[in-house]
Amino acid sequence: MKKILKILLAFVIIVSAVIGVRAYNVHRYALPEGRPQEASSYPTTDRITHIEGTYLSGFHFQPVEKKHAGTVVVFGGSEGSPDYARARQLWEAGYEVLALFFFGQPNQKNTLADVPLEFFDEVTTRVSEGPVTVVGSSKGAELTANLATHGAKIDNIVLFTPTEYTFQGLAFGREEHPSFSQGGQPLPYLAFKDFRS
Repeated sequence: MKKILKILLAFVIIVSAVIGVRAYNVHRYALPEGRPQEASSYPTTDRITHIEGTYLSGFHFQPVEKKHAGTVVVFGGSEGSPDYARARQLWEAGYEVLALFFFGQPNQKNTLADVPLEFFDEVTTRVSEGPVTVVGSSKGAELTANLATHGAKIDNIVLFTPTEYTFQGLAFGREEHPSFSQGGQPLPYLAFKDFRS
């Protein structure tokens, strides 16, 4: 009987911990209407400016004293952020940085599905000199790896919490969608239903 009570107590503690962490994350990190924050919700200055193109949307961080050659481009993850905090840290260390959204803004795909890799051409037209280093986190790491694999003009990549595969897009419904496309064609992806850990 004591063994059953110990197992039951351990189960209750684990379930409580999971519920507590989930509640904290939802409260702390939830985005309005399940979409990325609007660009206007991020602070700008004369050195941190909002930039927008045909598909491009994000922020240009220009250091007062540029201490490193080239430009660093940063992408957040499936939450849709431009990884503003990481961009700011790099900028404060003397890097020129482009912190970019890749979905969820008015001029972009609404959800993280069928994101066209061609949008990176707009980035390369804004970079005056190399090297170009791209830093991606989570789903942004998938994007970064796909950009490098499919011919984007990138010199270095840094991936935080990358996955072994490119997974399907995050537009949920009856049909699966790829996360990324090129030339209007879907890029290969692993569907969640087919993943075996």
